[in-house]
Parts: sequence; structure tokens; C-alpha cells
Amino acid sequence: MSKKYFINTYGCQMNVHESEKIAGILKKCGYDSAEKIEDADFIMLNTCAIRETAENRVVGNLGIIKKLKEKNRNLIVAVCGCMTQKAVTAQNLKKRCPFVDIIIGTHNIYSLDKYIAEAEAGKKVFEILESEGSIIENVPVYRTSGVNA
Repeated sequence: MSKKYFINTYGCQMNVHESEKIAGILKKCGYDSAEKIEDADFIMLNTCAIRETAENRVVGNLGIIKKLKEKNRNLIVAVCGCMTQKAVTAQNLKKRCPFVDIIIGTHNIYSLDKYIAEAEAGKKVFEILESEGSIIENVPVYRTSGVNA
């Protein structure tokens, strides 16, 4: 039985593109897409920080995910994106939601496979990079959005 992932994307087309990269990395790690969040072994919230309502929706959905985590202790919960790229917000999320296994920003999504391995080994991951660094090529992408201009 393969492991399943569920990605909830908030915000703009760039976040959709980033979620396609996340899906590509998850597929490389042996995960398949779950139809429903309840069926997932890995849940990623790819966040937006442009509007406060998006941040509020993320926090509200984390309340629901907390109940899923209580039922399935092996469930890996991750949050990334613009919201977590803000250091203060990421620290608050870490304090408020200790059940979240992986909190990363926008600059290190390409390392998600490493973070998943750490989370599967029972470690918590919290890594917010202040700068992008060099451009990372060849990140696997699983396209779901069709053609965009």
C-alpha cells in the first residue's frame, strides 16, 4: 500500500506552481495523491501571506488537521510558503501548533525530501532561510494546473 499525500494550496498562481513542485518531490519519495485529506499520510499546507483571511484559514484548517493527527500519530503535517517565510509568524505557528512536523519557508522547498525523511524518523523540522541562495534546477514537478500565462 503506497503512502498518500494531500496538498492544500492558498493564494496565487505562484503557490499553485510551488505545490506542483511539492507534489513532484512527494512522488519521488514514493507518495501518491490522496483524494481526501482524511486519507493522507502526509499533509502540506502551502500558505499565502498577502491577505490576513488566508492566514486565518490556514490556522483554522490546522485545527481540523490536529484532530486527524490525534487519530493517526504517523501522519506527517507540514506547512510552507509565504506565511511561514515570515520568521515571527513561523515562530508563532511552531508554538501554537506543536503537532506540525515540518515548518519551512519558500526558499528551501527543494529540500522537502530530506525534511520528510527526518519527520519519518520522528524529528521536528523548523527551517526558515532568510535568503534564496542559488537557483536549484531539476526539482521534479507534477503538473496539475494545465497551461498558464
